[in-house]
Amino acid sequence: MALQLQTVRRRQKNEQKVVLAFCSHDDAHLVPAMLANLSPAVHAWVAWDDRRTPADGEPARRRILLDACRAMEAQWILVADPDERYEDRLASRMRQLCRRQQDIVWSFGLRELYAPDRYRSDGFWNRKTRACLFPVTDCIHVPDKALHGHWFSYRKPRNIRPSGLDFYHLRMIDPARRQARWAQYASIDPERRFQKIGYDYLIDERSLRLTAIPPDRRYSPGHVEDHGLWGTSPPSADPPRDTNRHRFFFLQRLLAPDCATQRMLVIRDILSEAIAETDGATIMACAAWLCAEGESAEALALLESLPASPARNLLLARTCRASGDLGRARGLARAVTEALPESRIARTELRRLREASGDFDGEDALWRRWVPGAATLRTGPGVVTDAPLTVVVIGFRAPAELGEAVSSLLAQDVKAEIVVVNSGGGDAARRLGPRRDQVRLIEVADPLYVGAARNIGIDASRAPVVAFLAADCLAAPGWVRQRLEGHRQGAAAVDSRVIADRPRSLAGLALSAWLHWPRWPGSEAEPQGLYGLSYDRRVFERYGYFSPDLRVAEDTHFNRRLQGREVVRFGTGVLTLHRYPRTVPAMLLDAYRRGKRTPAILLDLMKPPAARLQGFRRRRASRHLLAREASLRIDSVGRIGKAIIRQLIRAVSHADLVGLRMSVRIFDRCGELGGKAEAALEAGRPAEALTAARTARDLAPQESRYHLLEALALSRLDPPVQQAEVIAAFRRAAGLDPAAKEPHARLYAHLLESDPGTALRVAEEEADRAPHEPAHALAAAEAATRLGLTDLADLYARFAFFSAPWSPDCQALHDSLRTRRDAPPASLRSSA
Repeated sequence: MALQLQTVRRRQKNEQKVVLAFCSHDDAHLVPAMLANLSPAVHAWVAWDDRRTPADGEPARRRILLDACRAMEAQWILVADPDERYEDRLASRMRQLCRRQQDIVWSFGLRELYAPDRYRSDGFWNRKTRACLFPVTDCIHVPDKALHGHWFSYRKPRNIRPSGLDFYHLRMIDPARRQARWAQYASIDPERRFQKIGYDYLIDERSLRLTAIPPDRRYSPGHVEDHGLWGTSPPSADPPRDTNRHRFFFLQRLLAPDCATQRMLVIRDILSEAIAETDGATIMACAAWLCAEGESAEALALLESLPASPARNLLLARTCRASGDLGRARGLARAVTEALPESRIARTELRRLREASGDFDGEDALWRRWVPGAATLRTGPGVVTDAPLTVVVIGFRAPAELGEAVSSLLAQDVKAEIVVVNSGGGDAARRLGPRRDQVRLIEVADPLYVGAARNIGIDASRAPVVAFLAADCLAAPGWVRQRLEGHRQGAAAVDSRVIADRPRSLAGLALSAWLHWPRWPGSEAEPQGLYGLSYDRRVFERYGYFSPDLRVAEDTHFNRRLQGREVVRFGTGVLTLHRYPRTVPAMLLDAYRRGKRTPAILLDLMKPPAARLQGFRRRRASRHLLAREASLRIDSVGRIGKAIIRQLIRAVSHADLVGLRMSVRIFDRCGELGGKAEAALEAGRPAEALTAARTARDLAPQESRYHLLEALALSRLDPPVQQAEVIAAFRRAAGLDPAAKEPHARLYAHLLESDPGTALRVAEEEADRAPHEPAHALAAAEAATRLGLTDLADLYARFAFFSAPWSPDCQALHDSLRTRRDAPPASLRSSA
């Protein structure tokens, strides 16, 4: 019988039943050792022996195993292969992992062993994980992917969380098996339909680094090598190798900082094939990546060997700027603007080069793109123009604390370039007093959110590192120096800790414990502290800017782009003093307002009101306990003061809950209005949809959904409204959800059909703001094509490909560019 089932041990009281599921074929002789490894962690196992009754592919085998696990009344399924071993700690951790909470899938670190006690740990290999422990629910099923598919999936999404445990893959220990594994997959999947990153990485050992398994993470029984292939023999014919298309997909997996060595190797592999195939577009893409990796000299040599074209010249200008040759960069950028006077991307590069020398006064200065109306700039004679760090101080309506914030920066032991951005009116110059001679002051008449103020400060400064300070905060001594130390050690971003500016203010300490205890000095929550960051200026060219439309969390959205791709240093000793409310009424009002501003995505709006309220109370209670525990670490007040703080934390918790309940009421009403708007749009009644959408928008102005509904209704009105009104609504929807693709996609679809000229202008502006997002450059290329601007379309198409060469849309454009006039000369081809 192919299907085998066996009970290992009895399930104890209050213990979830865990069943091990696996298949075996040519590796069946490894099963006894695998069962010895996992029996202490599971209650039963079910196996399919594919040698006896071969099933029709992986999905069929897994469906048989899933049905068998259900028949055994499994509550959790652990998956494994005979050539895998889990670390011994799993047995003691299983009860903790398999609790009654059924909405979590646990992932494990995948360690590819190259010796029985050592695993490969260079770059990509050290980041491999796999979902291995699944809860059995009604919606669990097996995906249909024939090769490399997930074991199980769910019709309703589940959270995948790291278990903190590893499992070890034995197959890669023997070099012959490594070669056979590559040959098998490369032959079965010659077009790489089932794995876009290809298979050549399996036998690429140029960056090989091995790490010994720590004693506390060992597995047992130990592996005894037999040097068998544990599979079919390699095919007689040479399997096909990966192409550049697959290498680009693999490159996307290598964006993390610890993958730098592998990333460079893949870039050079791509370049070698591109030169052999005279693929000029790919050569330029490699030059762009090499420049980003700090290899400006090599990038310059590549670009200089290519025929002149607007795309090549503009990329060469950026490379010259990165290498410090500003004069040549200006000449190249001017040549592009003369050839393509309608090109915004070239004009932006010229302005960036001009401002690299400190000229921010022009009417077309870059910082003005974030200003909706009137603004003035005044640079004091004492501004430090050669500082290693810029600090952007953000004020709203010239608050009284603005001068003290600037004073805390002027008192630093390392001088900084200080840019003060004040919006919404007020007399910021008077607030600064004599300090205004040592800052660059930008006053914007209209009120701005923090994201827009940050962006203005970035564009109106020149230091290589940019930090931010709110007007209600102070920089502690060493604030600038310690940030710079973190950046000198290779960090793209450096965090800061937060404490109360008045160490004996009980109301302020209570609110600090409630809001910011993860960011206190010495907090164990440092890996979650992606706030208060300073940035290497190059980060903004790579990942765009902060959303100017978000009232709060603009840094949260921006920092998500950096996570896993840039080095962020935590706990460096950078300390910011925050001014909290000083009275109990002000403290409670602040907590209430924060609760009321909670975004809809964080509220359980689909649950019944009673269950939703219970969930809020449970989360509030958990946060309340953490804040109380944190308050015990406060050493600036005595025992009585700490007792009062704990009671104030209770009051803050209740105020926050009241704000949350008010927020839910608002969103419930908005949800009804949004449903009406959607129904009206489907029924072809845009005027009715517009009324409902605008009412919801006014109630929840920070929710993207209602702005998008408003934009869709406006775009379908008859007679049509002014185009500017439609564009503004789409842009607000996009700005309030920076990760969403739909608002811009809808906007470009609307404009390309009705007004390609406006589509080109809008797409160029958005590409300016978000150079990391290829959709804008692609839209600009499409609009330019419709307008007959072939060279401009070519320019944007190439820059879209440079930013995301793994994107199918960008690759399709790249394929169309290969036949154009960018073939490298024979001298370059012969040097490959």
